[in-house]
Amino acid sequence: MLICGGAPVALSKGPSGDAELSELLGRETQLPVVMANGAVVEALRSLGARSVIAVSPFVEARNQEIRAFLEASGFKVLATAGLGLIKNIDFASQSPEAAFNLARGLAREHPSADAIYIACPRWPSVDIIAALEADTGKTVVAAPAAMVWGALKALKIYDCRSGFGRLMESLRVNGSHRNAGGQ
Repeated sequence: MLICGGAPVALSKGPSGDAELSELLGRETQLPVVMANGAVVEALRSLGARSVIAVSPFVEARNQEIRAFLEASGFKVLATAGLGLIKNIDFASQSPEAAFNLARGLAREHPSADAIYIACPRWPSVDIIAALEADTGKTVVAAPAAMVWGALKALKIYDCRSGFGRLMESLRVNGSHRNAGGQ
């Protein structure tokens, strides 16, 4: 299994960039491939999101790239917000509360959003997903959770611990239907 992140490749080619790279890597390695941006789009779609807000640790120019990618993938992006950081080490050194507070504030400004997307797998955000969903009433898709969800689906692993939000819960729910149906 390969899990590939890296937005620049996908963003430079648009929504088809992930699919093209995934096909190439799969062909060359003969392994299942999960692409980060593709997993995010699939996760948002699987949860019924149509309108989203996106938060990140990034500068505004990068947030606009995220907006363009999500819009090209068929979502209405109501707003983006970032912390204005540039260095990877700074993304990873933020507290989970930074993601929570930024997302919560933007969700309050845009109550009609179906979902919250938390970009950047280096930004600590997985542990706040369930709490943010409870606080805002919105589905939350965080980049690292979407990557794990995509990998577990590709490997047909449908058992996961609870407490990580609706996306991860959907594995158990959908997996129990598959198992009950004899698959």
